[in-house]
Amino acid sequence: SLRHFRFDLALISPAYPALGRTILNGKLIIEDAGGKQTLPLLDLLSSHQLQQLAAALSIDSITSQLDQHLRRGQSAILCDAVEQADLIKLVSAAKSLQRRVLWMGSGGLAHAIASTLPAVQTPPHPFRRSGPMIFFIGSPHAVTTAQVAHLKRAIGISEFSAIAMPTP
Repeated sequence: SLRHFRFDLALISPAYPALGRTILNGKLIIEDAGGKQTLPLLDLLSSHQLQQLAAALSIDSITSQLDQHLRRGQSAILCDAVEQADLIKLVSAAKSLQRRVLWMGSGGLAHAIASTLPAVQTPPHPFRRSGPMIFFIGSPHAVTTAQVAHLKRAIGISEFSAIAMPTP
């Protein structure tokens, strides 16, 4: 799909350091209230010929390594990130290459990308909508559950759970 949509590079980093989710040596490490789990992403995705980019590099080093990967035709890179600064440097380095990047990650990467955007000079107008609205919520995470509970209390939404549906 990279070639089909004319992306030059896919940068993959599902790290979200603020929530205890980091990538180190190609492994996703999750530390939360449930304990510590490690998922060997680079090994699990080995059939996709991913390259790896280490964390804690300078922006110049990241830029140079990304450029080298592109010159070798290596366009999918799993990027280590142990702190938010790693993600911010990754975004800055990738943007400096002036290439079409497919960003693949989580909120940590989204925050890093947003931090490089120009500040909004005028406050956005509040969005007002009348009529029905549908939310598709597929996460059982405690934060998501709390958000749904808040919507139920605040605006009286109805919930339909596909889990409770009998299978044919």
